[in-house]
Amino acid sequence: MKKIFFGTLLSFVITLSLSGCGQGEENDNTTPIDRSGADDTEQEIVEDDTTDNLDEGIENEEDNNKEEEEADSQLREDDETATQTDDVEMVDNVVLYFSDDQLMEMYRVNTDVSVPANEEGAKNAYELWTAGPLQENLVSLLPETTTVQSVTFEDDVAYVSFSENILEANLGSSGELMLIEQIALIAKQFGVGKTQILIGGEVHESFLGHMDTSEPFTAGNPEDYEVVE
Repeated sequence: MKKIFFGTLLSFVITLSLSGCGQGEENDNTTPIDRSGADDTEQEIVEDDTTDNLDEGIENEEDNNKEEEEADSQLREDDETATQTDDVEMVDNVVLYFSDDQLMEMYRVNTDVSVPANEEGAKNAYELWTAGPLQENLVSLLPETTTVQSVTFEDDVAYVSFSENILEANLGSSGELMLIEQIALIAKQFGVGKTQILIGGEVHESFLGHMDTSEPFTAGNPEDYEVVE
């Protein structure tokens, strides 16, 4: 009886031992988790983020540099414009000429307007003149629809072109002479000695039927005319 018991017990112990060895071998054969791929992916993500940040920083720096260059360029342009403006010679207190309402006398009118002493400034002066006088006892000899088309300087001659509306002026010989003298005197203050009247950009042999306008006119002396305030 004892032999049977011990035999059974021994078999049980051997079975347990074999079972334990099997589990150990199974644990030893378990494949470890490979983390190298995950580590590489994480490293790539970090590197991508770093590269993006560097690229963004470079772009921001380039944008800032571009803005600074544009600002510097604008400042240089402003300085050049200011310098050019300072260098432009001016005609201060432009003088205009008008006749009295009886067409007996011609008068000199000083204004508080200053313009550049060039073709553009002269055109501005003529446009101011065509607008008419502010004084009640003076009149304009031009039709109201008359416009100044252009003013050019060449070889001491001012070429002043008016619209064809100027031909609608109803003047006698004395009034026509006054009108031509006014045009020439306005040009004289811009440093030109003679004035060629043009109509529609063309030279007309006769202005209003009395005066030959095929050649430039020489302006008289401004001091010959009384000043009206």
